[in-house]
Amino acid sequence: MDGQIRQMLWCRSWLGISGLGFLALAALFLSVTYPGYLTIALPYLGLLACPLMHLVMCSSMTDKKSSCDKPGNEK
Repeated sequence: MDGQIRQMLWCRSWLGISGLGFLALAALFLSVTYPGYLTIALPYLGLLACPLMHLVMCSSMTDKKSSCDKPGNEK
């Protein structure tokens, strides 16, 4: 690996897996116990998912150049 230290993703660590499992169980419990509240919260959860998806998707980008900056795409 040429002296580079690989950093483990948080979701692949034991703490991350157990945290995601806990969140999944809590979501299942709440959706079974209080289905009316879930239908009220769905629009807000959708709005909350948009910035979270943006953060997750943009954090995986390591190349700062856009696809338009490739050679051969002169304007």
